[in-house]
Amino acid sequence: MKDLCALALAAACMSSLGTGCDRKEARADPAPASTVAVAAPAVDTTGPLGPGETLMGRLSKEGRERPGVAPTAEDVFAAFDRLGASVPQREQTLGATYKAAYCVGGYTADRTLAINVCEYGNEGAATAGRDLSRSLFPDLPSRDVWRRKATTLSIIEQKRDDATIALQKKLVSAFLAL
Repeated sequence: MKDLCALALAAACMSSLGTGCDRKEARADPAPASTVAVAAPAVDTTGPLGPGETLMGRLSKEGRERPGVAPTAEDVFAAFDRLGASVPQREQTLGATYKAAYCVGGYTADRTLAINVCEYGNEGAATAGRDLSRSLFPDLPSRDVWRRKATTLSIIEQKRDDATIALQKKLVSAFLAL
């Protein structure tokens, strides 16, 4: 049990480290083309940090190198907004935690659900990421992960009651319909 708690704490810390970042830092403009031409080969954003790479640099890189898949995280949150279940404060989280290219998350306005949406390069990577994400917290019954195309949705129930369960079902249905 101690190992599970330590793993959950470590993953939560890793995922939340990006939540305090200034959005300008996380979405910095890419380097000018002349710099890119002489830069070192691209680092895999799903692996460990490379020499000299920082966590903030990794978040920025993930934000700049989004895979251009659909649905995007913005598409998912817009669908939730249309249902009246907005996630008013969204922050980038570390995609590498789930071997994702890019992730963003937050809480529903009533704070009953914690939501994280991750984008992957393709459907196979999203399936593997969903499975990895589920394996990280196998004994947390209030958390689950779904995949739609190359995007995943994870939800953690912060409160377990009929209204929260109904809201989660509504959000998952909307996500799977995208």
